[in-house]
Amino acid sequence: MVLERVVDYFYQRGRLRGAGQLLTNVAAYWCMFGIVGQVVTAVPAAIQRRPAQTLADAVPNVATWWVPEHPVAFGLVIGLGVLGFFLSITGKRLDRYLNA
Repeated sequence: MVLERVVDYFYQRGRLRGAGQLLTNVAAYWCMFGIVGQVVTAVPAAIQRRPAQTLADAVPNVATWWVPEHPVAFGLVIGLGVLGFFLSITGKRLDRYLNA
């Protein structure tokens, strides 16, 4: 019953493609924030020849729990982007099918 409503919601024109584009954009920005976080922590440590600190230690007044710092976290974010890409492609196919 509830699953049918969710499926019917995404069968409407452009919704699946929009969800895919949203996931892809969120994953892209998330990766960018993670890369900036790596630069913020690694570059000063390399210049001063000391071990790198975490992003939470570098900027203690900012909530950084959502920034990926580990390769596994980057892998999950990239997987989210790939999922969004495939949802977008499937949404385009579904839109073509519904228009025919």
